[in-house]
Formats: sequence, C-alpha cells, structure tokens
Amino acid sequence: MLPRFLEQYFWDTDFKTVDKEKHKAYIIAKVLEFGNLEAVRWLLHNYQVNSLVQVLTKSRQLTPKVANFWAMYFNISKNKILCLNKPFREMQKSHWLQ
Repeated sequence: MLPRFLEQYFWDTDFKTVDKEKHKAYIIAKVLEFGNLEAVRWLLHNYQVNSLVQVLTKSRQLTPKVANFWAMYFNISKNKILCLNKPFREMQKSHWLQ
C-alpha cells in the first residue's frame, strides 16, 4: 500500500488497489508528472533510478515539459525519450486535430 500523501496523484483510479510493485511504472509516471517534492523524494527512496529512467524513456503519459525536465535531471539524451521524439509529438497533435 502506498502512503496516503500520494493519493492526490491517483484521482483516476481506486487508490486502495494500487500496488507498489505490480503498478510500478504507473506510479512512477504519475509522480514524475504531477508529484511535489515530498512525492519525488518518496519515489527516489522506493525505486531504483534505472526504473525511473526506464519509465521516463518509454512512457507516453508524460508531457514534453515534464519529460524534458527529468531528461535534464537524469542526464539522458532527449532523443532517447519517446514522448520527446518528433514522430510521437506529431502523432499526438494529429490525434487532437481530427
């Protein structure tokens, strides 16, 4: 079970059912995108950095602004991050224009 202070980031699901290991990628993406300092500290304390980097590079949930911040934080090339790649950004734009 996750700490109660993280509940605010999981408004779209039943918080009681979120499992720290089973839903690791989902939790990491939510906290990277919406988390405050306390939530990010919890994240860094509870998951290995390589797990965070893996989610960062493969997630389609992160906004470009947030992904760019974390890319700089973890010193990762932007071309390795899916949501910062031009084809992915173009796909997102075309999805909303149709």
